[in-house]
Amino acid sequence: GPEMQDLIKKGLVVDQRVVQVGVKRIQLYRASVQHNTSALLLRPLAPSHAQPGLRYLNQLAQPAKAMVAVNGGFFNRVRQLPLGAVRLDNKWLSGPILNRGAIGWDRNGPLIFGRLQLIQDMTVAGRRRWPLGMLNSGYVQRGLSRYTRAWGPTYRALSGEEQALTLKEGRVDAVYDQSALVRGVPLPLKGDLIVARGGIALPAQVGDAVTIKIRSSNPLGERPQVIGGGPLLLQKGRVVLNGRQEGFSPGFLAVSAPRTVVAQDKERIWLLTAKGANGSDPTLLETSLALRQLELTDALNLDGGGSTTMLIANTTVMTGRGITPRVQNGLGF
Repeated sequence: GPEMQDLIKKGLVVDQRVVQVGVKRIQLYRASVQHNTSALLLRPLAPSHAQPGLRYLNQLAQPAKAMVAVNGGFFNRVRQLPLGAVRLDNKWLSGPILNRGAIGWDRNGPLIFGRLQLIQDMTVAGRRRWPLGMLNSGYVQRGLSRYTRAWGPTYRALSGEEQALTLKEGRVDAVYDQSALVRGVPLPLKGDLIVARGGIALPAQVGDAVTIKIRSSNPLGERPQVIGGGPLLLQKGRVVLNGRQEGFSPGFLAVSAPRTVVAQDKERIWLLTAKGANGSDPTLLETSLALRQLELTDALNLDGGGSTTMLIANTTVMTGRGITPRVQNGLGF
């Protein structure tokens, strides 16, 4: 349409091409904008009011007025919860997990690529420090995790053995047992819910003073926009694929599947989807080698397989498995 033509005049590039890696032919659908363009900005596409739940990519793209969109990071399809970093306008909608690959940026680039952890801890009444493992995450493990109102109006138990406390204005305001958490407890508008899982005792009681400190393992986590996926594929023109370091299983790393990637070169930011041009889909290594052939310098794998989707001017141009999936978050221009 005319809007698309206008954006192409302003530097949006949309194309399709086939790249040969060994015996495999890989079909790529690509869209890009120049770094620091004002016509189009890269944005995480995520529901800002509540994280649980999946949506079609166009339902995420339309409110953000995204002309180009791809699916984003990983999520739990059964529970419909995010599994990795999503930061929108300085607010962590979902925290990073497992030191996985992520990008961070300010307005429009260049993007910072790296592996990311959040280091959070809480100090109770000036006495003891406790690590907080996760922030607003569907990734469930033993220990303490933190949830804020960005998660939604209500928190419901994600495991069979939980207790929790709410913090308001630096003090423990209330404590909740498993049955209350199963029913669902309200998340304070300003404050935190600290959930203890796996038989861990709550570290504080009602009235205790609590401070929370948070910092990023990598400067990319300080940027206003962050999206996580993994594994990291390219950095500074080199293949840096190390899935084990990012907590991916050997099976995940060996599989051939459709792919979604965010990448950059010296001039441009790229959103790409890839699948086999004649049947056999690319592995992560083959994807990395294809991207290097295209002279991209940095690249991050996002959720692939059945989640892979690319939308241009509200038209789906590619899906990983031929049916339009629902996803937790996305990335768009």
